[in-house]
Amino acid sequence: MKITCQNEECGTIISIPDEKVPAKPVRIACPKCKSPNIVTPPKAPADEAAPKAAPPREGDLEQTIMNKVEERISSLRNELLGQLQHPTPATGSFTPNETGAIPFAGGTLSKKALICDDDKMACQIINDSVSTLGYEVDEVETIEGALKILDHSELDYSLILIDKVFPDDAEGGYKILSKIATMQIDARRKIFVVFISGEIKSGDPSAAFLSGANIIVNKQDIGQLSTIIENEMADYDKLYKIFRKCLETFKSVRRD
Repeated sequence: MKITCQNEECGTIISIPDEKVPAKPVRIACPKCKSPNIVTPPKAPADEAAPKAAPPREGDLEQTIMNKVEERISSLRNELLGQLQHPTPATGSFTPNETGAIPFAGGTLSKKALICDDDKMACQIINDSVSTLGYEVDEVETIEGALKILDHSELDYSLILIDKVFPDDAEGGYKILSKIATMQIDARRKIFVVFISGEIKSGDPSAAFLSGANIIVNKQDIGQLSTIIENEMADYDKLYKIFRKCLETFKSVRRD
C-alpha cells in the first residue's frame, strides 16, 4: 500500500507493506517531514461477500479471546506511537525471578538474546550491553543462519537484535524482520525486537511500526543500548498489564 504525505509541501510517497496495513485508521508520521498522516485500510469491493468465520471450537475459545485482547492492545499501542515523536523514557527495570527469567508481555520468558550482525566490533559492543542486562547471548553472522534459527519451533529467545545491513544485502535486516512478523501472535509477543540502523534515528516510532520492530536504535547510540532496551521494555510491559489482568480474570471466570 502506498500513500502520499498529506503535507502539500512534502508529497513524499510512503510505502507500507501489505502485512502492515492496519485494520483500522491509524496515524503515522511522514519519515521525511514528520507531518502526521492518517492511514485508512482499503475497503473491500461491495459485491464481494465477506466470508463467514467459523465459530470457535470449545478448545480454541481461550486462544481466540487472547488474540482479540492482543489485537486491541496492539491497536492502542500503535495509536499512542503515532502521536509521539520522542518516546518518554520509562523508569524502573525488570527484576529476574528465582529462575533467572523476567515477566514480560503476558508471560515469563527466559533471558536469552540473539544478535543478528556480521560486524565483529558492533557485535562485541551489543553483546556486552545485553550481557549487562543478564541475558545469555547467541550470535549469528548471516541472514540465512538467522532465518534457520527462527524456523525452529522451540525458539526461546526473548530479545532479538538485528542489524539492517549485511555484506551480501544492504537491506538484509528487513528479511529477518519479515520472518519474525509471520510468527503466531502468542509467539511474537514474547520477543522484544531491536532494529539497528545507521540511517534511522533512535526511537523513531513510525519506523519501528512499519518495520515490525519494537524499537529502532541508531548505530551512533549503541553505547547506550542497555539503557535504551531496559527503559523501552519497561514502557512496553506497562502496556501489557491490562492484557495480563484480562487474561487472569478470564481464567478465573472459567475456573468458577
